[in-house]
Amino acid sequence: METLKNLRGRDVLSRRPMLSVNSWVGSIFLLCATLTAAFIVVRHGSRISADAFGWMALGVVAAWLYAVRVWLFHLRLHRYIANLKPDDHDLDFVLDEAVRIPA
Repeated sequence: METLKNLRGRDVLSRRPMLSVNSWVGSIFLLCATLTAAFIVVRHGSRISADAFGWMALGVVAAWLYAVRVWLFHLRLHRYIANLKPDDHDLDFVLDEAVRIPA
């Protein structure tokens, strides 16, 4: 498995977000967290206060908004890479650093 030092931006971002393994793993993890929150509300709904429900809903919505923003960022970078020339080495540094941005 490659470490972060060996990752190349063109290699990682050359796939569309829906074909990327990283995108699917993150989406499945987020779906599990959302289903867990929904299970807690259904199972213990009568004992959960309105404030607790609001904070739980806010956390789920914030996580989904963040995931959508990361997906859109990946999609924009993918489209940008598709328009790059193969010998455009000036932007390889920027793409390599974009891959290392903590998501």
